[in-house]
Amino acid sequence: AVVSTQSTGHTIDMDFAVKNPGLLMTARVQLPLGIHPAVRVSDVDISGILRLEFLMRSDITLPSIQNLKITFLSRPSVYFNVELIGMDLDTFGIGSMIHNIVEDAIQENLVYPGMVYLDLADLNAGVKTTMIKKDPLLHPAVVSVNVTLTPANATQPKTSIEAWVDCGEDCTRKTVLGNEGSHQFDLFLDDFSSPDTRVRVIDRKTLSSDVNWLDMEHNVLDQIRRGALKETTHKTHAEGSSAWNITVDFWTFLLPDIELVSDNTTSSLLLVPSLFSQTNCTASPESGEHGVFSFFLHHAQNLTAEDDLDDIYAIIKFDGATVITTETAASSGDSPRFDVKFEKLLRGVEITEHTVEIEIWDWDRWSGDDLIGAAKFSVSRSMKINEATPIYIDDSPHGALFISTVFRPVPFL
Repeated sequence: AVVSTQSTGHTIDMDFAVKNPGLLMTARVQLPLGIHPAVRVSDVDISGILRLEFLMRSDITLPSIQNLKITFLSRPSVYFNVELIGMDLDTFGIGSMIHNIVEDAIQENLVYPGMVYLDLADLNAGVKTTMIKKDPLLHPAVVSVNVTLTPANATQPKTSIEAWVDCGEDCTRKTVLGNEGSHQFDLFLDDFSSPDTRVRVIDRKTLSSDVNWLDMEHNVLDQIRRGALKETTHKTHAEGSSAWNITVDFWTFLLPDIELVSDNTTSSLLLVPSLFSQTNCTASPESGEHGVFSFFLHHAQNLTAEDDLDDIYAIIKFDGATVITTETAASSGDSPRFDVKFEKLLRGVEITEHTVEIEIWDWDRWSGDDLIGAAKFSVSRSMKINEATPIYIDDSPHGALFISTVFRPVPFL
């Protein structure tokens, strides 16, 4: 008999609120002169959007849950009252400072993709809990905005219509549409601290003020909560006897997490199990050629060179362009550690037409740096976790690099 193991994933988003209007705790602190005042914490109020994701497997004993992930989709609001020696610290502004510190700590550690990860695969051995911090180099979501301008009755055609998209705090993209055109803006969302995306269609003027044909804001986080992959807005702009139709399509996609954790027993890297990694949807050709490619360079092993290996660094190229030049590795020698990563949005060509090249160099103060070895490979859907990749010079092996690569399809790119 053949027994197949099935994995199913479930995600629950909820408005989360904890309110405790009474006394939460009392503690005594020691101050100079033998004073032991009481500190009272009361009126706790925490609210936000909580996400629970759990992976179930048929080969695990009841309740058949392999792991549980707990995270917030946005910075939660935190309030509580603190009194010291009968004085309300809010009177001095200290309470607000404490609230901000707590919110910052939650934002740093528990807002997606930061999370608490609970391994429930073997309850007899106990529950293993891991705090997975948010990584600023790994993006939680992809946003795409398509702006289409179509003349309905343009008796006086325009040539200077522009589309602008502002996403987050620093990202601004623009393009010229002319009298008619369409453009899709593909963006990484760095975090959920600024979830509003602003879209403008502007008639640029040379001798007078610009005219906004469209100026709207779209909350990416609200769209994710509604579970809507695509949402569309229509507007008609009229000037005299001329009119133009404007269509704005918003796509949002929360990227599946690909957190890597260290296995303390084997000192190796493991991919945190999720429905994405268990079903390995990266290997499905029908998933499409468009998505997010994530690359990790962990460390090197058994490097060989004619000189001492004291100041090793790496250059990583994507499609021939340098994306990372590392600092000199902290632990040089024949097995230096790098721990660097990058992500790229891929669309428009076959995945295998993209390449990654890694060069390992030994820095030299007095002469040119020495190439230790290099590796080059094509991007693929196949997932690699802490996989050894040999490096060569003129077909001669000079050690190995340990890398991880993951491709996550995005349906609208």
